[in-house]
Amino acid sequence: MSNTVHGVSLPEYAAAIGALTTQSIDTDAVLKALNITSEQWTEVCTKYQFAALQDMGTYMQYYSNPALCPKFNYLAGNEQINSNAEANSSFTQLMNNFSGLFGGGDDDDDFENIEPVPDHKKELLSIGSIILHQHPTDTFEINGYKSDLKEMLENAWNITDHEDAVEILEWLKDEGHRGEDAEIDEDTEDDIKEYEQALAPALKLNIDEDGNPTDIDAWDIERIGSVARYCYAAGYIDQQTCLQYLETARKMAKERYNNWSEYAASFMTGRAFMYGGSPAAFATVILEMLSSKKSIWNTYPLK
Repeated sequence: MSNTVHGVSLPEYAAAIGALTTQSIDTDAVLKALNITSEQWTEVCTKYQFAALQDMGTYMQYYSNPALCPKFNYLAGNEQINSNAEANSSFTQLMNNFSGLFGGGDDDDDFENIEPVPDHKKELLSIGSIILHQHPTDTFEINGYKSDLKEMLENAWNITDHEDAVEILEWLKDEGHRGEDAEIDEDTEDDIKEYEQALAPALKLNIDEDGNPTDIDAWDIERIGSVARYCYAAGYIDQQTCLQYLETARKMAKERYNNWSEYAASFMTGRAFMYGGSPAAFATVILEMLSSKKSIWNTYPLK
């Protein structure tokens, strides 16, 4: 995806959605601020809906405070959503409604291949639930369009077919980032501080006295869960194969961690060292899943 769609960037799109849903700004005012037509706005939303899920840190920053965007800075001082959980809830509803609001694409954009999850296998969906928190927690359903999902898999993972999918999933299972040495530079140190602040006081990163990561295995395990589900929804693997990888990933998690708190700390340590980026969205959903009695983690404890 290019950096803009009809001249609209992801932060501007997020700010526009925030202005519409949390600031009660009407559509005409948003279109005027973005200098686009209603038809172009439909295309902007269609293109960005999946990209937003992949960069939730940026999305939530501008969604919850549209005034950060120069095109909406006139909103400064208006009442804003201060709760990430509330913002996430609004965003989830928005994603669920997108297909109805803006229509679908061609037949390839339908997730017709997705079958119901066997009841005795639903606990497996607990793996990957951090990354996939904006999608349904108890089904294999994916919000958005299959074409956008395939584009993401190609851009982020170089996955375009069954062979690619299996190769990446096998790499995550056998090697992943846990087999690499983390490079610590000034940016990494800044990321670590931001992650620690976002998780405190509930969780601490797995870092030794010298500042090195001691365990990031869950970073790879969690990605087995998310990539397997993405590849199944995209039609690159069947449900049986997806469930096999999820079973492997959950077994790996059970062998390494006593509870979801330990798992979450390992995941966030891996993300901080191996990826960086904003911790806001993932920290919010992790703390919510740990505390909510109805969350998939508390419905299916690790042990």
